[in-house]
Amino acid sequence: MAFLRELRIKNFRNLCSVDLKFSSKVNVIEGQNGSGKTSLLDAIHLLATGKPFSGGAPADFVTRGATETVVNGEVDCDGVAVRLGVEKSRLGTVCRANGASVRSASSLMAYLPVISLDAQLYQLVSNSPAYRRSLIDRTLFHVEPDYLDLFKKFHRSMQHRNEAIRQGSSGSALEFWDEEFCSLALAVDQRRQAGVAALNSLLSLMEPWAGAGAGTLRLDYRSGWRAGLSLREALTEGAEREKQWNMTLVGPQRAELRVTVDGIAAKQRVSRGQAKRIACLLVAAQLAYLEQTSQVEPVLLIDDLSAELDQQAQRVVLETLVNGRRQTFVTAIDYEVLAKGKYLDNAQRFHVEHGTFLAQ
Repeated sequence: MAFLRELRIKNFRNLCSVDLKFSSKVNVIEGQNGSGKTSLLDAIHLLATGKPFSGGAPADFVTRGATETVVNGEVDCDGVAVRLGVEKSRLGTVCRANGASVRSASSLMAYLPVISLDAQLYQLVSNSPAYRRSLIDRTLFHVEPDYLDLFKKFHRSMQHRNEAIRQGSSGSALEFWDEEFCSLALAVDQRRQAGVAALNSLLSLMEPWAGAGAGTLRLDYRSGWRAGLSLREALTEGAEREKQWNMTLVGPQRAELRVTVDGIAAKQRVSRGQAKRIACLLVAAQLAYLEQTSQVEPVLLIDDLSAELDQQAQRVVLETLVNGRRQTFVTAIDYEVLAKGKYLDNAQRFHVEHGTFLAQ
């Protein structure tokens, strides 16, 4: 189990200088809109993954007038202290663990696994296909140690194949990359299919508390090529179009993960509040999947839960997601409006105003 002991932030959005120590259990961050509470969670996500969950280029999150943002933290990994650091600027990203540079930002996840319930996830049913694809990929990164390497190899093979198409390669040259691409693409697709099946099995057990509308909630995964064709056949069928577009047009990079209710896209059937409950339900399924398959207890980041959810709905969500094991961060405009319970009643509290934090 890993948890974040200390966090230091420099020039991240409106957080010019922050130095905090946290509880290994539950931490509640309260403050008005724009005070910096969501930015704190975003900075933790940056430290854990190399990217803020809100996305964007450095110009979007480096404090105005500064040239870079720096986030450092001390993580307890099963009793062993690990120092992590991320520096981002227009020139690029530098990630470190115990002072040494790491190969990629994704390597940070091994030290500080996180799952976030944030504004983007609340828009799950209407967000882009790429975002929904990334949900199953991020889950598999935690569950299967070799999936990240497989995923990177697949994308490299696609890049090489795209270059071969742009150069007008044919015959044995393109055949080599077709073979490599298909082998890795089918491996990625198989892992995703298994992961979605596991999540659907868990979702079926959790639906009674979802309150996400009448009907059966499911994730519907579509591989990224026409049903009834093998990937090889789909590549052959689309060869002329690929020449026109100079890129690979079928494969896992085109897959779709739809959220459905009774087989119909959820965005056609649910309200914003119900969509938010669906997002909470998906996080619950992710957490259960991780616990069953990898024993990983990720740090949980819950942003703005009280918006559009009444106290009864909040209580159901919090009692499901928050437990005595995993470290959890919860933001709220007012601590008193949260549906408090067993774990939130004993939480470490911080109040933030204009980027300045005060422990309660």
